[in-house]
Amino acid sequence: MGVDRILVLSLVSYAVRFFIYASMKRPMAGLPAEALRGITFGAFWSSATIYAHRISPPGMSATFLSLLNAMYGGIGQSFGAVIGGKLQSWYGTVNTFMYAGIGDLIFIALMIVYLALRDTSFHAPKQIDMSIDMERDKKGLEHAGKS
Repeated sequence: MGVDRILVLSLVSYAVRFFIYASMKRPMAGLPAEALRGITFGAFWSSATIYAHRISPPGMSATFLSLLNAMYGGIGQSFGAVIGGKLQSWYGTVNTFMYAGIGDLIFIALMIVYLALRDTSFHAPKQIDMSIDMERDKKGLEHAGKS
């Protein structure tokens, strides 16, 4: 299926979850969204780590994965909690989830346009050759040691 499509599908499932939360009338109605979370996060995180690994310069794979983790787990969740809380207090819970879903759909549309226009693609899944990556990282470490 490829990294690009999995990233887009995981974002679509986030939007579905937001709309489920916005339409809940009883707490048990949120269970489908919570079940979808496992698929959503697993698909997003695995494809994002592959993407970060593939775009990293030689010897920088671990650094890029750390940046990904910092952006998602640190900055994203922290700002998301603060901004989401403010939006919830201003517009209410239902509207906040509705706006988040709409915003996610807009982001998905922009991402699809970007993926369609860029030169390189990860559409065709490739096996990651760890021997090449280990050699690449080793050369990067050797270069760093000479500085």
